[in-house]
This record gives sequence, structure tokens and C-alpha cells, in this order.
Amino acid sequence: MPYQTVKDAIGKLPPIRAGKKHRSIINHESAGLSEKNKSRLSYVPKNGGSRDSWPQELVLECHKNHVGHKDVYGRMKWNAPSPTLTCKCTSISNGRYGHPSQLRAISLREAACLQTFPMSYEFYGNFQSKAMQIGNSVPVLLAKAFGEYLITSLNKRKYEDVSHIF
Repeated sequence: MPYQTVKDAIGKLPPIRAGKKHRSIINHESAGLSEKNKSRLSYVPKNGGSRDSWPQELVLECHKNHVGHKDVYGRMKWNAPSPTLTCKCTSISNGRYGHPSQLRAISLREAACLQTFPMSYEFYGNFQSKAMQIGNSVPVLLAKAFGEYLITSLNKRKYEDVSHIF
């Protein structure tokens, strides 16, 4: 089946800077970045790069003798599906949550779009609370497909005992 790419989901949203908020798009705001993390992200190739591209002086101590967790400080790829989002999906240090082309992590709105929330859906609370709501959610269209499947299955068994399903 065809899949939604990162570009399909967020490609039309206007650019914003790290730590800034768009004046008219609901929840289109991104986390701030320290100067050191801006520098680190600037070395990560756009469209899917990873921290392997950092100069040695920017490599974190915990990564010097560790070959795993290559997704942290990575960028998403435009023409691929999104990585799985978590409650820390707006932080570059917690996964491949770097914007594919901008010098920042994905915004709350971009994360919501990747989770297939409609553009009009508004999240409330502080920044971390909103990120947690988005990252911990089941993608809207996945929940819809599961619900439709469940209803169809139950309707097919309308006169059968369905207690074994629950």
C-alpha cells in the first residue's frame, strides 16, 4: 500500500526558527536549541543525515565509545515515512526528530501532522505537555482504520457470541 511520507505530511508548512512560534498556524512552534546543538545539527546532512557527520570536537562523551543509537540528533527524510514519534518527538537528542531541511527539531504542528491530526486540532498546556500528548497518541488515521475494522468484524458476527474478542 502507499504510505505517507514526511514531505506529504509537513512539506507545505512554512519555515520557522528553533525556539519560535508561527504567528497564525496553531501549535507550529519548535523547541529552542543551544548554540552547541545548533552547531551539531548544522553538520548533520539534510534529508536523513545522522550524528556520524559531526566533527570530533562536537561528539558527546557518551557517544565516543558507543556505536548504537544512531538516530539521536538525526534528521528525518523527506521521501520516507516518519520515524515512530514519542513524547520527546520535538527534541533532537531523543531520536531522528531533526527537521529534514531546517536547523531545528520538528515543531509541535509538524509532529501532529505526522500523527495525522487535522490542521485545526489544537493542543493545550505547556510545550512539553503538548509534545507528550502528540507523541503518546495513536495516529488518528490508524485509530480510525482499526475502529472501522473492529466495527466491520463485529457486524459480520452480529448473531455470534463475540465475548471471545474481549
